[in-house]
Amino acid sequence: MIPPARVWVTRAEPGAAATAGRLRDLGLDPLTDPVLEVRPLEASIDLAGVDALAFTSANAVRAFADRWAERAHPVFAVGEASAAAARLAGFRQVDTADGDVQALARRIAEARPGLVLNPAAAEPAADLVALLAERGVEARSVALYETVDRDPATALARLGEINWVLVHSPKA
Repeated sequence: MIPPARVWVTRAEPGAAATAGRLRDLGLDPLTDPVLEVRPLEASIDLAGVDALAFTSANAVRAFADRWAERAHPVFAVGEASAAAARLAGFRQVDTADGDVQALARRIAEARPGLVLNPAAAEPAADLVALLAERGVEARSVALYETVDRDPATALARLGEINWVLVHSPKA
């Protein structure tokens, strides 16, 4: 009997555990050992004049929801994972783009919501505020979390047993 393929899940928690579960459901053998860790940053959130929120990751949704109880603003989410996180956090009006920041910027520009706040990572993969400015949409960003390197010692020690590696972000 051939053992199931071992897949190294490099994704930060809590997403790594969810990915590992889906891999198990597919008959694969996940090894969860993230290369990054998500850490909250000290930041104040100013919602004065804000008409909508734009999230480019589920981590951003969680970081915002942990600090701010208000859920009345409409939300624009980059993809289904961030939209699901927004709904789970209690946001009722959630609009989902096609999964990348360019699509999110287009969707927001089409909706013309007014001032958009983009709770984000300290080093986002793309500059949503700049993309929105190019389309005539006023926006600002607030860094609520950072991703920092983590030593994946377990996976590196077992590298010879790993068949596949899942990488979930440009920084990873």
